[in-house]
Parts: sequence; C-alpha cells; structure tokens
Amino acid sequence: MLIISSIALVPYLAIELIQLKQQGKEYIKAGWNIIDILNIVFFYMIVLMHFCPKATYLRYFEKEIKVMIELFTFLKMISLAQIVDSFRSFTLMFRESMW
Repeated sequence: MLIISSIALVPYLAIELIQLKQQGKEYIKAGWNIIDILNIVFFYMIVLMHFCPKATYLRYFEKEIKVMIELFTFLKMISLAQIVDSFRSFTLMFRESMW
C-alpha cells in the first residue's frame, strides 16, 4: 500500500513543483502551499523509513511524522472543501480561526 501511495503522490509533487517554478517567491508566501510541500516531505520521510534500512534515526519520530501527515492532509481537505459552496462558510470560519 505504501508503494501505491508513493506512486500516486508523484503527480501531486509534480504539480507543486510546477507551481513553484511558475510563481517563484509568491508561491512560498501562501500558507497552503507550504502545507502541501511539508505534507509531501513528511510522507516521503515515512517511505524512506520503510525502504531504507540506514534511516533508522527516522524511526524515533515515526509517530510524530504520521500525526503531521494526518494534520496536513486534514488542512488540505479543508482547503479543497471550499470548492463546494455548501462548505464555503464552514471552511472560511475554520481558516480564519487557524490563521
């Protein structure tokens, strides 16, 4: 399952890198973009931990990394929920309370 997830994350990473190249410094100013990049980094840390035996130092932080992935995925889900009009007021309220 981890292999399938990591393969599925490649297009997501590609999209983020394309946006970074197109927007330059403006990309980093948006908080949601930083969350996207951190989510990708933490996920690949989990992949590295499982497939690279020399990455034993990451095992000490496995639970924390997984919690961060879940948190960033939840925040991404909230940002995507703004697309649906019925969730717009909820997501705006949530975003205002977070930032």
